[in-house]
Amino acid sequence: MNRDDITRMAREAGFVGFDGDNGSLRRFAALVAAAEREACAKVCEDQYEYYGHDHVFAAKIRARGQA
Repeated sequence: MNRDDITRMAREAGFVGFDGDNGSLRRFAALVAAAEREACAKVCEDQYEYYGHDHVFAAKIRARGQA
């Protein structure tokens, strides 16, 4: 998710006149995305342990936040 994505979603959500310069909203979006990535990684760790790939999938999901 980049700045343009956040701006587009803010407008879709009804933030009238949002120009993308609101740092607080971008930080909030980053926190929400990080929480969702972590939740998905935990699902991988819980559900895919049987297959032996749980940590690989979880690490790939967590790494998405590093780019």
